[in-house]
Amino acid sequence: MIQKKEELKSANSKFFDEILEVAGSNKSDEEKRKSILNLGKKQSGAFSEILGENKAKQYKKAVKKKIRPFKTKYKLATLIL
Repeated sequence: MIQKKEELKSANSKFFDEILEVAGSNKSDEEKRKSILNLGKKQSGAFSEILGENKAKQYKKAVKKKIRPFKTKYKLATLIL
């Protein structure tokens, strides 16, 4: 279990670094969007490899639940700005 946790941390860290690299690149917004979507698909595959299909779904669901309040606040802030 500890090994899987470390693998997840490593995969998430690498994913975050790749997202920041794409976001800071000189690509067009559409190219950035496509690249980030492709990275997301790649990351989903990594979750499935590390955790197995069922556990990966549970993990993604838990992460989305934790992120939801931040997404709501972000949407409200964009309305104000």
